[in-house]
Amino acid sequence: MKVTTLMVTATMLGCGLALGEGIAQAQPIPIREQTLGLLAEAGVSPAAARLAAFAEVPGAQMVAGTIERLADQLVYSFDLKYAGHDGTEQVQIDAKTGKVVCVAYCVGLDAAGDIVMTASPELVAKARISFVAARDSALARVEGGHVVCSRLRVQQSRQVYVFDVEVGETPEVDQILVDANTGAVIGPAEKN
Repeated sequence: MKVTTLMVTATMLGCGLALGEGIAQAQPIPIREQTLGLLAEAGVSPAAARLAAFAEVPGAQMVAGTIERLADQLVYSFDLKYAGHDGTEQVQIDAKTGKVVCVAYCVGLDAAGDIVMTASPELVAKARISFVAARDSALARVEGGHVVCSRLRVQQSRQVYVFDVEVGETPEVDQILVDANTGAVIGPAEKN
């Protein structure tokens, strides 16, 4: 039987395997439906959405995949992780069009005060406002708060820092968005 390159490539893409510098995941993680029937509504296949996510976070492994409705938008949400790193990046792909909706990278400071990021240091380099300045702006909005989680998100072609700020021992967390180019606090984060 003659196997063509096209057939092999199509089979690999159908199994969720990316070529080149992307991901090679032998057993693709199944896509969990938030509500039964959402996969049937999608205009983009799970395999195509995976490839779009891997293009945003090359070299990572998918640890979870979901199709869900966020507000009025149907999206694939992928959690991707680099080997040897604790953080997880999240990539959201529009399930109707295949366009990237959001990419969130974990970012923070280590004990020495250096920026720690699990992916794409180039993204941090593009931000005009430093992580520390953005963090200070977020903390100025929540009296007595401290950052428990932070990420740099590309959302609608705009870079924003998202800070989860906790006050005291309460389990409540405020999410504060800071524009990574201007340093302006642009409000609480949208609830996903």
